[in-house]
Amino acid sequence: MPLYIKEIEADELTPVRVFKQLTGKNKALLESSLKFGLNGRYSFISQNPVDKITLTEGNTAYNGQPSTALFLDEVEKRMSENVVNDHRFPFIGGALGYVGYETIHQYENIGEYLPDPLDLPEAQLYLYKEMVVFDHIDQTVFITSIESQEKVDALATELQKESQLSKGEVQVTAFTSAIGQSAFEEMVETAQAAIRQGEIFQVVPSQRMSANYTGDTFEIYRRLKRRNPSPYLYYLEMDGCTIIGSSPESVVAVHGQTITMKPIAGTRRRGATPAEDDILAAELMADEKEVAEHTMLVDLARNDVGRMAENGTVEVTKLMTVEKYSDVMHIVSEVSAILKQGHTAFDALRAGLPAGTVSGAPKIAAMRLINQMEQVKRGIYSGGVGYFSFNGDMDFALAIRTMVVKEETLHVQAGAGVVLDSVPAKEYEETLNKAKALMEVARYDSFNR
Repeated sequence: MPLYIKEIEADELTPVRVFKQLTGKNKALLESSLKFGLNGRYSFISQNPVDKITLTEGNTAYNGQPSTALFLDEVEKRMSENVVNDHRFPFIGGALGYVGYETIHQYENIGEYLPDPLDLPEAQLYLYKEMVVFDHIDQTVFITSIESQEKVDALATELQKESQLSKGEVQVTAFTSAIGQSAFEEMVETAQAAIRQGEIFQVVPSQRMSANYTGDTFEIYRRLKRRNPSPYLYYLEMDGCTIIGSSPESVVAVHGQTITMKPIAGTRRRGATPAEDDILAAELMADEKEVAEHTMLVDLARNDVGRMAENGTVEVTKLMTVEKYSDVMHIVSEVSAILKQGHTAFDALRAGLPAGTVSGAPKIAAMRLINQMEQVKRGIYSGGVGYFSFNGDMDFALAIRTMVVKEETLHVQAGAGVVLDSVPAKEYEETLNKAKALMEVARYDSFNR
């Protein structure tokens, strides 16, 4: 199948401007920047998907009609009808959306389905056939379509219309925890008891914070982009919710035949000065607990990648570097390999989701404990937000530092890695530090500047 493509004038266009200018349904923005090197080369914008595949309480549906297939099998089947052998860009159209944490129920027995106060599908992926692609290295903008040149030209015409980029307003109340500090610390103590009994080595309990809002949630995205730029920025208008995120981490990516995972574990707050920042970074790298936890999760990533890799190709391409974001810094590694013959990006996501950095080790035992401790579904949090491309590539950001907008409420969730010598109060504080950027940018207009 051919790819229809057109380069358009780019000197006055930005991903935000293009997104605001488009007027279609289910608009989607995946944005990055060159601050993050080649990982930030491209941004993608689309609208008006042609198909929708959902997973609800373990039941798959295609355009609202029940399917007996597993969710990712159904997506793969629909994607196979539009294979495009064109690798000029990693994403040329395809399935875009989220695959939530509870999708794991289709592959592993981690316990009963928990109730979901947000009442959302476990997964939603939409099929988009047209795409606006920003190449931040070449400073070019392309429109692509797998359908026709007429579709490309129509979208180009829409983008060439005169428009004003207006600033939205949003008002947000204070965020409150669904469970509170005492209940979270009890989860930490329960986890430590399981560690002492030899059931697990590490686990990541989480808590959800919520606030009411009025106004334009895209303004929250624009603030978040300024406050906490990350390799994976996204704003997705889904049926039933909007997803706003600034994730530092990929669950798993496949480009060509290379599969990559990027475990992030080990956290400190940012310093008030460059000198304090350096002290905290050195303290983080000298913390035996944090280093041991990170090493364990690198090993888990190696195992996950190894399940999909050609023998002898698994490699730790980056080991324990410190990456700094607006409010926290993390220890980061990278594991890559050559995808095994006969395996696809769908196999890679099945192996990698959910990431060990948001579940624990051993992964299945940790998820069973999470299912016992947490009283509601995680949903989008700790799943993946990203795409399967018609050319076979795939990239899903880990759904952390992510806000879910449901009706008049904003929801933010964060977790902390618990090991035997964790201090419950410090783990609770870590969840607040991780959620801080999202909660503060949301409430910016609600403060007196």
